[in-house]
Amino acid sequence: MSGSASSEPLHQLVRSQMNIQLQNALLRLPLPERTTLALACVRELPLAEIAVLEGTTVGAIKTRLHRAKAKLRQSLEASDE
Repeated sequence: MSGSASSEPLHQLVRSQMNIQLQNALLRLPLPERTTLALACVRELPLAEIAVLEGTTVGAIKTRLHRAKAKLRQSLEASDE
């Protein structure tokens, strides 16, 4: 068995643990920030369209997105420690 074949289960385990950490960090975000992050990063909607959907301004969406990314980053860094 080659080295890469024997390390595949380990890579799968690490990916699985990272996915769980990401899901948990996303669930800890306040709903407006989580929604904005999903619409911007997953659905790739323009900020103006997200603002219309959320009934707010583009500036508010930019703020939510910035805060959501910062909180997500902090949460993931804390889970690494």
